[in-house]
Amino acid sequence: TWNIPGDFRAGSSLERDRGLLKSSHKGWEERDSILQPWALDLAKQVMVDTSKGEPWASSTGNCYLDGLPAINDQLAPFQIFVTSAKVAFVSQLNLQVRHIHMNQSHPPEVRHTWFGHSVGRCEGATLVIDTVGLTDRSSLNWDGIPHTSALHVVERWRIIDNDRLEVQMTLDDPGAFVKPWNVRKSFQRWGDLVEYVCAEDTVHTVPPHEQDWSSHVSTGFSIDEY
Repeated sequence: TWNIPGDFRAGSSLERDRGLLKSSHKGWEERDSILQPWALDLAKQVMVDTSKGEPWASSTGNCYLDGLPAINDQLAPFQIFVTSAKVAFVSQLNLQVRHIHMNQSHPPEVRHTWFGHSVGRCEGATLVIDTVGLTDRSSLNWDGIPHTSALHVVERWRIIDNDRLEVQMTLDDPGAFVKPWNVRKSFQRWGDLVEYVCAEDTVHTVPPHEQDWSSHVSTGFSIDEY
């Protein structure tokens, strides 16, 4: 079982800069050197459209699931449930749920879904999650970076201290990348989850620079055993 402190509650680490909310992640800036030409062209077009105030047709904006790894790039808080057989991540955004099957192998054939098929193992104090079978209908992050159904994601989750949690992700997609991509995201202690229903709130259809996230990042995730 993943050794975690009880009742650890947190959300995205954010800082305000000129009115924009920024999450504490590293690695996405390597986009231009990692994406294949076709994927880079699509990602750049999304940025151009967004700068003109034209929201891109993201899965989240259309009330679908975020998919992986985009769910880790969201500002929305989440909660983690841990048992010896399974770890479950529950996001406040649309109540999305990820299931990680502990100490198992991927089946010979995996159906492609928003969160794919995930297996996990503990390496000391680190939870390692291996995910395959991801649909290409999602993007890698908020910037609309595309990927193919060959995407393979490995996450390494660890508790930094009593107030911080970190995930290091290695993304490998021979259909869209020229080499594996390493991204790191951290989270800070926060509060409880609240109900959020996409169909009742169209904030995601507003250009990112005009969004008011104050009511959406006031709570965070907790880690509990069940």
